[in-house]
Amino acid sequence: MEENINTKVTLLEREHDRFVLLLERLENNMAKLTELTSSIKQMLAVQENRLDHTEDRHASIERRIERHSDRLDVLERWRWFLGGAIFIVGFLAPLAIKLITP
Repeated sequence: MEENINTKVTLLEREHDRFVLLLERLENNMAKLTELTSSIKQMLAVQENRLDHTEDRHASIERRIERHSDRLDVLERWRWFLGGAIFIVGFLAPLAIKLITP
């Protein structure tokens, strides 16, 4: 009977040692997961900052494109106005010359 108790105690000690080892591994894994979570949070913050900066640059570029588009619209209107004026002068010039010359 005493042998049976000693065997059981030995088996319990082994199981206890394995359980302690398992708990140590779990603690190490938890520490690594905590570090990983912190690292991921930092990377996300950096990426969010980059995204905000990119959005600001995109908005700035859109404003510049809009200004250039407005300038082009003005130039196109002047082009049509000058084209029309040249056409009218070209059409009326011969008539005016005929009227002026006897």
